[in-house]
Amino acid sequence: MPGPETSENDLPLEGKTLFVGPQDIACFASRMAEGLAEGGARVMLYRQVVEPFHPKMDYHRNVDVLFDQAIKRASAKLGKGWLLNLWGSLCLMFYKLLAFLKALIWADACLFIGGRGFIGYPLDYLVLRLFGKKVIHFYVGTASRPRYLSGFARDVLKAEEPPIKQTRKLVRRVLRQSKRVKAVARFASMVVENPLCGHFHPKPFINYFQLGVPVGRYFGEPDSDGPTNQHDEATRVFHCPSAPEVKGTHAIVATMERLKGDGHSIDFVNRSGIPHPEVLDEIRGSHFVIDQLYSDAPLAGFATEAVALGKTPIVGGYGWEILRQGLPLKLFPSSAVCHPDALGDQILELAKDPAKSEVMAKEARGFLNTEWSGIAFSHRISQLLTGKIPDDWWIQPSDVCYLHGMGLSESEVRRILCWVIDLEGEDALCLNHLPNLKQNMIRFARGANVDYARANVVLDARK
Repeated sequence: MPGPETSENDLPLEGKTLFVGPQDIACFASRMAEGLAEGGARVMLYRQVVEPFHPKMDYHRNVDVLFDQAIKRASAKLGKGWLLNLWGSLCLMFYKLLAFLKALIWADACLFIGGRGFIGYPLDYLVLRLFGKKVIHFYVGTASRPRYLSGFARDVLKAEEPPIKQTRKLVRRVLRQSKRVKAVARFASMVVENPLCGHFHPKPFINYFQLGVPVGRYFGEPDSDGPTNQHDEATRVFHCPSAPEVKGTHAIVATMERLKGDGHSIDFVNRSGIPHPEVLDEIRGSHFVIDQLYSDAPLAGFATEAVALGKTPIVGGYGWEILRQGLPLKLFPSSAVCHPDALGDQILELAKDPAKSEVMAKEARGFLNTEWSGIAFSHRISQLLTGKIPDDWWIQPSDVCYLHGMGLSESEVRRILCWVIDLEGEDALCLNHLPNLKQNMIRFARGANVDYARANVVLDARK
């Protein structure tokens, strides 16, 4: 799909060759490559593994997807028996080496997404920098977010009493995670991070939301034939969790059942694990969508797709006040954010006032087309590459104050924290470099209430 015409003055990255990869988490690498290409850059996009659920994309003419078909064939062999799995793994390692060499020879700068670069420990970043490459590492949540604040630590919660084996395994993973984050901070030129996930960082990092996420050119215009809220028509709400246990699906379903039990006319569609084209069709056929309940990003992948298709996403979370404090109003991602306890009220507000929902969706799409456009993103990346970085883009590690995490309710976070501290000690939190945050985390685990509405977190010791 051809992109919009841009003038020569709108190409801040013209003449630059940029490497993007290796993890395409929620299509972040693909969208980044698209945005940079719209900004005039030649982009080498490397996806180390291509999963079956990755949507098909018609890439910008400036994007070269490295070894795309070969990596797809090698990826398809994984998990198909030990011999095919071995062959597929060896092929992927070979393509990884070739991608590294291409980046080393031709790239002006390398933008890495995920928890690592080409190898587990970022010595490859040191090599690239010795060859004059600027290395920018983008975290998108899971790799840097403390594991004890992540819904992926939910296994610990399956027991009524502290499960010693699982908790100690969690602590070991947290220690490895914190060491890797510190190593990336040491060897990368700079790090881009969500302020709600910056607990392990030893150095200042760039606020992820100051840069935004380019959506790409492949959604087209919103479908004018979508549903309308007639008085005799149920409000259709769509939820499509990639990981139901992390997205708070159980609580979302319970809220929907309660609302329908109270007599509200709501048609709730909950589907998971469906092909991407079906996801987009379901979004188009809904009045609005629910992304997740315990998020630390107001506009992640599924919510962004909903906005691009003209629908308002509801996103629950605890940290919205922290993000607002660190961003200009125009840069706060547009979505219907709410506290997890207010999900039912937010659903009814949109269902009872369809005009408001439509206005919100229109404003949110305007946000994507301006603040999160490919050109806007390219201008900001250009500032990183040239070193012309505004002071308010930087987050100091001492400013990190979020205690709730992602994918877990407040009570679940407290429970995990208490078990970690009781079984392995306070140092298991890996927060010795931030003593104030460490003490706040301990107090929170023991029942202190949190107020994020002020510039600094205020803890009320009353339970």
